[in-house]
Amino acid sequence: ARVAPLVRARIKRRQVVGHSALRGKWIRRTARARKVVAGRNRVALDNPDQPIPSDPKAIVFLFILVSGIAPLVEESVKPLAVVAMVGRIRSAAEAFILGMAAGVGFDLVETIGYISSGYDHWLNIALQRSSAGLLHGFGAGMVALGWYYATHANSTGKMNRALVTLGCWTYAILQHAIWNGSFGLQLLPAPIGPYLDNGTIVLGTITVPSFMLVYIVETILMLIFFLFITKKLRTRPAEPISPAINKG
Repeated sequence: ARVAPLVRARIKRRQVVGHSALRGKWIRRTARARKVVAGRNRVALDNPDQPIPSDPKAIVFLFILVSGIAPLVEESVKPLAVVAMVGRIRSAAEAFILGMAAGVGFDLVETIGYISSGYDHWLNIALQRSSAGLLHGFGAGMVALGWYYATHANSTGKMNRALVTLGCWTYAILQHAIWNGSFGLQLLPAPIGPYLDNGTIVLGTITVPSFMLVYIVETILMLIFFLFITKKLRTRPAEPISPAINKG
């Protein structure tokens, strides 16, 4: 008669101990997860001079954030004002120019944020943000161009309208992803990685980081394709104005 209560007491004690152990294990896992998230959150996207994190998980997280999520969100949002009036746009060139204007406006706001934060020297900011102006303007122009082709029948001639639209959007996102993810070149083996990470270029009395070479090369490539696109757009005629618009 006494054995049964003792057995029940032992079982209950084991259940309490097991529950406490599981609870402690869950708390420790939660704390570790919070530390990882906190470490990832310390990757400040508004600081262009921050060092690359040494934790592989943080590096992967940073790549996903700046080369995946950020380009997709920014390129979708920047030309929204142009998308709202895309039905009134009469030519592909007009859509492209309006999209560029929206992208450059976004870049100005972003640049003001960098300058007000006081990061780096003025020449570094000038070089980087001048190239970023082309990046944001050209990207937004391509997205707006894609919306124009998507909403205007016969706007691409004999070419597949869906493929041309998708190509414009894909280029804008891919261009932005490569730009943001180019910091990964600093992780390459010696001598390239360390040189881009810690090297400098002396321009008279001014010293700039050697990583600016990457931005210069990317800017030249963007400029070449930009000239190619604008040349193609100049040859496309504008749509005729409808009688309703003439009467208005």
